[in-house]
Amino acid sequence: MKRWKTDSVRGERVVVTGVSPNWFISSAQPILTVGGPGARPVAPNGMKATTSGVDPWMFRFFDDQGNQLNLDDGHGVDIFVLDSAPTREQFEYAYHNGQPLNPMLGQLLAPDGSFSLNNRRFEVRYSGSTKPEIDRLGSHTQGVGVSGHDYEMLDHGLFAAGIAALVAPAARVTLMEVLGRWGVGSLRTILDALNTLTQRPASRPMIVNLSLTFDIPLSKHLGYRADDPQFQTEWGWFTAWLDAHNAFVTRSLNAVEEACRALKTKHNALVIAAAGNDSVGAEQRRDPRFPAAFDAVIGVGALSSHKQPAPYSNRPDKPEIVGVIAFGGDLEPSGAGPGATPPAQDTPSANRDTGILGLYIGMLPDGTQAVDGWARWAGTSFSAPIVAGYLAAALGTGQTPAQALATLAASAAESSGQSQRLNVTQG
Repeated sequence: MKRWKTDSVRGERVVVTGVSPNWFISSAQPILTVGGPGARPVAPNGMKATTSGVDPWMFRFFDDQGNQLNLDDGHGVDIFVLDSAPTREQFEYAYHNGQPLNPMLGQLLAPDGSFSLNNRRFEVRYSGSTKPEIDRLGSHTQGVGVSGHDYEMLDHGLFAAGIAALVAPAARVTLMEVLGRWGVGSLRTILDALNTLTQRPASRPMIVNLSLTFDIPLSKHLGYRADDPQFQTEWGWFTAWLDAHNAFVTRSLNAVEEACRALKTKHNALVIAAAGNDSVGAEQRRDPRFPAAFDAVIGVGALSSHKQPAPYSNRPDKPEIVGVIAFGGDLEPSGAGPGATPPAQDTPSANRDTGILGLYIGMLPDGTQAVDGWARWAGTSFSAPIVAGYLAAALGTGQTPAQALATLAASAAESSGQSQRLNVTQG
């Protein structure tokens, strides 16, 4: 509903088109689900060379016939990763102490010969006006956090940004802080960043990676809690109300959707988002969360190393939109095939050899320091930057966004019309 409001000072009329709660958003990684695991980042078991002869952190892409693809390096393309960010002090410590064991740290943090968080390949932008709000979304002791992940997640954004940089090594990757220490932000913190990007001169091809989801309590995402008496008592009424007022939910995110649409239409940008991790196997495959579900956004789901949809992964996009699905890491122990009993939430070592290998410079959930700058992690959060890097490589050859998407579709294996499977392995 539109209502006119008169500015008493200037006599101007302002149109209020909607009012929205300041929805929480969180990093889109696996969360604690009934019957399913909740992977935490863990230290890898060594960094031995792989049987393929390439570095264990490198990604390789194949067409649907199994032939390896030679990708461009993404030169001239900007990738913006909206996420959490380690502090400057953590970056500087990692550069001086972890670089000998992690060549990626030196390549990202000092390509111009000295430590910097703003160089020709990698930049970190800490939030400005929204910084106090991000800092207030503070800790699990305040009831604010990602279910099943009661540890700091400053490295989530670095992990995602590092994946994009590995796939498109010549692209410029900018990590923008929109989530706080516990992996939580709000509608306002992400909208502020998106609006900043919409005002940016459209001088270079641009990709925006959103490895995050809006935690709107809809039953289609929270069905695994439907039988929880405590949940029914405390939140069941709100979930039922939201389900009965779907138009309200959609309208409450209009500002974010419009920002994504403006990036697409005015800047010819590609906006990529993680689908979320609410599913419990194929029998309970859930719909994508926002922003992946927006029409202007490319939703990304996760594959296991068995090249099947990961048990935690939501559908990549709306049924009428194909979406993309790419490797997101396994949650079962090494060697366990589909259908194996997943590890318990409190068994962090279970995915030690099967999660995606990525940059991690802070403290791991088990209380140890990631001294070598590596960890293994799993989730649609990390499938999304693989797709972002792949598309950046295509744009780097001079392709338009539409052509880049067509290139992805041509190399992907179709999956019953529901998703484009990007055939990628690590190591």
